Formats: sequence, structure tokens, C-alpha cells
Amino acid sequence: MSSKADKPEWVSGRDDVTTTVTKLLERRENTSGKHYKLLDILANPFYLEKCYNEIMSKPGNMTKGLTNETLDGIN
Repeated sequence: MSSKADKPEWVSGRDDVTTTVTKLLERRENTSGKHYKLLDILANPFYLEKCYNEIMSKPGNMTKGLTNETLDGIN
């Protein structure tokens, strides 16, 4: 992936994904209270990596569910 210097400051923080999203949404709120460019957040590779790291650290997320697909099979 990219070097640490290329990562936004919110990636390296200790905040969980919920707190990170809240902070990012606050930055993208206009004066009428609507948010804009949400796909820029959701499709950001660093955001997706942060989500993956949070999910994979929880017990049971690497076990099979209704399908045979597991989180550790994602590249």
C-alpha cells in the first residue's frame, strides 16, 4: 500500500471507525446541514483498510456464515 507519509492524519489515529466517520462527516457538512461527497469517504482505500482492521480484530469474524466466504479471503 502507500507509505505512511501518504496516509491522511485520521488513518493513523486510535479512533474507531465510528468516531472516524463522525469526524469526516463533520468536515463535509455544508451550512444547510447536508453532507456532500460521501462516496469519497466510503471508497477511500485507507478508510476501507481501517474498517477491515477493526472488523478482523473481533472474534468470530473469520468464521463461515451462510456462505463459505470469510473475511480473511478478501484481498
